[in-house]
Amino acid sequence: MKKGQLTIFVILGLVLSSVVVLSFVFWDTLTEQASKTGIIKGITMSDEARSVETTVKDCLQEEIYLILTNMGLQGGYTDTGSLQTVKVSGFEDLDVPYLYYGGQSKVPTQRQMEIGLSSALVDSSKNCKLDIPGLKISYGTPKPQVRIMSNDVKFSINWPIIIEKEGIKSNIGSFKYSNPLRLNTLAEVASQIIEVQGDGEICLSCLAEIAFKNGVEIDLDQLEDTMFYLITDKESKVDGKEYLFLIATQYSDRRKETESEKLINMMRERLE
Repeated sequence: MKKGQLTIFVILGLVLSSVVVLSFVFWDTLTEQASKTGIIKGITMSDEARSVETTVKDCLQEEIYLILTNMGLQGGYTDTGSLQTVKVSGFEDLDVPYLYYGGQSKVPTQRQMEIGLSSALVDSSKNCKLDIPGLKISYGTPKPQVRIMSNDVKFSINWPIIIEKEGIKSNIGSFKYSNPLRLNTLAEVASQIIEVQGDGEICLSCLAEIAFKNGVEIDLDQLEDTMFYLITDKESKVDGKEYLFLIATQYSDRRKETESEKLINMMRERLE
């Protein structure tokens, strides 16, 4: 029995040694075949894939910054096609929507803002497609998910990207971002401004109270029958800059507009 057991162990040792030796001899071939069949992904392409992933991720971050900035200057909307809008000096490329027009409030809901951000990201992702000599890069359809939280906005983007070189493929395509931004608070401030302004009267003490309670600054200006409110939130940052949320309102009562204009002029004189 002892002799038989010893023989079995010797045979097993020889088999294992042979496997180890063969693995070293054929390692490159095994790795290449495994990579091509998807067992080991991107071993040969790791450097190229990592470079593409980093570039695309940085590009998407810049697009998010631009989308969020424009969204703030458009009263929480990324697409103002269905709204009444007005051009503002200094922001000629943007259409500022009336968040109060025709007696109705147009302040966007959280869900509307989330959908708007997702849609804008799908459109702007084309700016992040790369064309690199020697690489074949295939892009799927980006599917972003946006969640507006109390103090930030979270982005999760599933964008399948296949990088191929000499028949070897690597897959990337999951990107996550978080931006310190109080979009719900700013939308609520806009609603409160419209509510206290009521039928066109401006309540400066009410605006001051709203600003204090929500930790923002509110500046206002008037152009003919349009009232502009610029809300600055120092607690919200986009690319390290304080966030601006601009809204416009319009009223038809000319007498009340004149009274409002007087109040604005008085406020300006005090500030000077």
